[in-house]
Amino acid sequence: MSASYKGQGRECYDWYHYLWHLIAIRAVKAAAPAPADGKYAIEPDAWSKLNLDVGVLPGEGEVIALIDTGVNDKHPNLAGRILPAVDFASHPYGMVFADRAAPGPLTVPAAPPPPPDSPAVTPDPLSKIDKTMTRGLEAVLADSLIDDARWNAAQVLAADPLQSDVVERLRAGRGVKRSLTSASRRRYGAHGTACAGLLVGAPPAAPAPSGPQNLAGGVDPVEGVAPALCVDDPDPDTGPIPYWGVAPGAKVLPIVVSAEPTAEQLILAFLYAWDQGVSVIHFPREAPDPSRAPHYKPGYGGTRYEDGAAEQAAWTFFQRLLKVVSDHIPVVCAAGNDGVNHLIYPASEADSSNGIIAVGSVTYRGRRASYSNYDGSSGTLRVTIAAPSDDAEVYTRHQMRLDRESPGWREHDHFVHADKNGVDWVEYAPQALLTTDVPGPSGYAGGNFGALDPDVQPANDRPALYALFGGTSGASAIVAGAVALRQSQALKTAGARRTGVQIKADLVNSGALAVNWPWLAPNAALDPDAPNGEMAISQAAQFGAGVLDLDKLL
Repeated sequence: MSASYKGQGRECYDWYHYLWHLIAIRAVKAAAPAPADGKYAIEPDAWSKLNLDVGVLPGEGEVIALIDTGVNDKHPNLAGRILPAVDFASHPYGMVFADRAAPGPLTVPAAPPPPPDSPAVTPDPLSKIDKTMTRGLEAVLADSLIDDARWNAAQVLAADPLQSDVVERLRAGRGVKRSLTSASRRRYGAHGTACAGLLVGAPPAAPAPSGPQNLAGGVDPVEGVAPALCVDDPDPDTGPIPYWGVAPGAKVLPIVVSAEPTAEQLILAFLYAWDQGVSVIHFPREAPDPSRAPHYKPGYGGTRYEDGAAEQAAWTFFQRLLKVVSDHIPVVCAAGNDGVNHLIYPASEADSSNGIIAVGSVTYRGRRASYSNYDGSSGTLRVTIAAPSDDAEVYTRHQMRLDRESPGWREHDHFVHADKNGVDWVEYAPQALLTTDVPGPSGYAGGNFGALDPDVQPANDRPALYALFGGTSGASAIVAGAVALRQSQALKTAGARRTGVQIKADLVNSGALAVNWPWLAPNAALDPDAPNGEMAISQAAQFGAGVLDLDKLL
């Protein structure tokens, strides 16, 4: 569908399929013919190449390590798909969690009667209320969370005594197990939950459908009915929706780090993921290495906490570890959301010699998302591939990319500047990625009961369960899910998963520099733009090998 702009400024946005990103990468396609009742239905597209048995979901058996701020495993579209988390943000050597039964009421012995001549005492109004102990209990673990064999490999990587000291100090540390009466949503991150939905989301468990369901892409022998992943919604106003991630059969292993993680947190996180033998590592954040983060990040470095020799050694060791891990396991990173010609770290480490995959963003209109970082400053092409995501408005001396349906559009004559200065006009795309969220104030959306404690948020508060998401974080989650599908296919057909370098080559070969999305003109080319006044810029600099095409990847 094309934008009409007939109601400019009146928020008359075009309708779009809430799983448009899966259609764009060709994981699924809209069912044809459309159901008579007008409800959305989709059917497998590239998913059918996995040749799955009936009842098996794409990506089953694969594990995606998500190194982020945590995942809401209580979300109905994620339940059963999230493995027990390990938290390197809450404890320097790692924290794992164990449920324990809530203790019974605390028995308070009755007070003895007062002496006959003592003055009257006002009774405590709370004395008869049952009190329950809810404090978490911690126990130190007997061993490191990481196996000795992996620590030995890490020690071999250490290039000098300072790096060896970092490894030995982390190896000697012992994490803790924390017992909880309930797993509070307060310790989950909305960012990680949004990524998890794009990775492995699936409709909540429901009674078996009356008709045959076949994800393998064939025709069921019963009644000869063609397969369709019905997104029929039993209640259009409340509760979870029939949502799908890229690899709904896979599981996510949440490895929790801080929003701006330390080198030690990242060393432990990547060693743990390597030790667990995951299929792919998704790291949608920036590592604030003061010497390797881009020069436009002045807050990273220059303090007495970050300039010490030991801290520098830790960051240098992490760089070495990252590249070695990526040789074995593909590491999918976000290119960054600054709209500049330099990728964030560690996506900036991506090249043909390692398995680090740097992912940029493409909008619903097939243009580079305005915020998506790209190559240019170093002359080396680092962007590996691009994937669908949202967009952001731009109004600078180099480019105009504005939402014509925003009410503010009618208040200004923006083209006065464009006509005088020859500013490049790029069509803005209001579409974003719908994904899972943490209910309440800890999430992006809030919901109808946003003021409530997250732990008592109503499960049927639909606006609280989902959010519009984007950035190169969202795009990289889509690619990480696609990698999990490729790994499951390789394991089934070749008997072994692919290395990081092999997966990266597969992705490069799967890129499309022209797309055939139903809402765009046929064979629409990916046109680069010049957001910072460049004279010329290539497709490869902004899109890498192109947009992910799952049909070509599989």
